[in-house]
Amino acid sequence: MTIRSDNGDYRSEFRAFIKVSEVTDAYDRLVDAVCHSTKFECEFGNKGNLRHCLFHDGSGTPPYAFATNQKSLKFWFRSRAIKSGVHSKEKLARDFGGQFDDNPNSGNEWTLRILSTSDVDTLLTNHLNL
Repeated sequence: MTIRSDNGDYRSEFRAFIKVSEVTDAYDRLVDAVCHSTKFECEFGNKGNLRHCLFHDGSGTPPYAFATNQKSLKFWFRSRAIKSGVHSKEKLARDFGGQFDDNPNSGNEWTLRILSTSDVDTLLTNHLNL
């Protein structure tokens, strides 16, 4: 497990920002699974008001990231993950319905709102293979 941050350990600060208990549980599950995997190195940091975690896999630009909000986690399938061809818009839409947005943002990323541990389990099992 490797966790890095640009200024201290943000994990507890990010967790405290969340105001919905189900989302706090989802945060705990996601952080535990990803940061304890052998697949990724987690980098926590702030970019302005954005509290984010990048998932580095040792191959350049991180393919995934998430940010904490008060009522949800926002997960990004970043451009490199989309271009890899591993992820299907149809499967993500089927698994997450309206929580998944396949209209690329300005960074050419798909976004997913995570609201529960069930969402995290589906993401980890069906899409990140963790």
